[in-house]
Amino acid sequence: MMDAKLAALGLGWITSTIGIVFWVLVIGLLFVIVRFIRRKDYLLASVTCVPLAALFVLPVMSYMEQREYLAKYEPAKAIFDKLCKDQSAPIIKRTVEDVEGVLLLKVRPDGNADFHRRLADQLWADAALARERTGDEYIKAFLLDRGWVEAGAPRPVQARRIVYDVGGSLQRGFRYVEIVGPDGTRSRVTAKANTPKWNGSDGVLLQKQEARGAAPQYAIDFENNVDPELRKHWIAGTTVKIIETKTNAVIGQQSFWSWDNGFGNTSQRSPWSTSPATCPPSPGGGYQTHLFVDIVLKAKQGS
Repeated sequence: MMDAKLAALGLGWITSTIGIVFWVLVIGLLFVIVRFIRRKDYLLASVTCVPLAALFVLPVMSYMEQREYLAKYEPAKAIFDKLCKDQSAPIIKRTVEDVEGVLLLKVRPDGNADFHRRLADQLWADAALARERTGDEYIKAFLLDRGWVEAGAPRPVQARRIVYDVGGSLQRGFRYVEIVGPDGTRSRVTAKANTPKWNGSDGVLLQKQEARGAAPQYAIDFENNVDPELRKHWIAGTTVKIIETKTNAVIGQQSFWSWDNGFGNTSQRSPWSTSPATCPPSPGGGYQTHLFVDIVLKAKQGS
């Protein structure tokens, strides 16, 4: 497999060079062994056989490791590719303008204190969006204004307009979100400007108070896929849904998939974070849910 990758990159000469060096070493060691035998120096001849044997053993071990990896890689890739083809396209039944606030039926749990351990956990529930904002940061990102990158795609900036003059064209975030507590009660959350602190605070505080009246017309929910059969292949999924609360109708849905094609290898890598295999591609920098919601629910603009 490595040979094929190098050839595809136009680096096939590396494989050829390694092959030439290998046979030069083999012939050289054989020549040395023969000389020792002719001199009846059997001890040195025996010692020289060790690196010669290693030259043959190491490629065999590498070949066996490669076969073992391919035995896992090929079926996992087939499953991942099918999921991407069949279940990663966004489903948008309609979009809504001038939305002031939304109801968050769930919040991505704050796992920053245990983040690195979770990245290597094969059954981590939130693995499909390993870099998604969590806890209060997940809530806050729905309230932040959105800036514009060169490609024209919206992305959240790190503070509201009332905190910083970031310049350029901005899309307002929602004026409030409501969250559901463990006891089923709702709280309304808004953002308040605060002087940024030296420790890197972004200058935004969240204010929570008891929610009164009817729930917002639109809710955001997500369901993680922790199917044991998929997790055997290190494939994780999550589905974000936008729901009209009065009718319980889903007006927008997006599934995200991630595959650690290193199969949990932690040698100089963090499995769920290092994996390049995601669909759809995740350019959101931890805001994938928010970017999808922006497409379906347009926040009310103005001051």
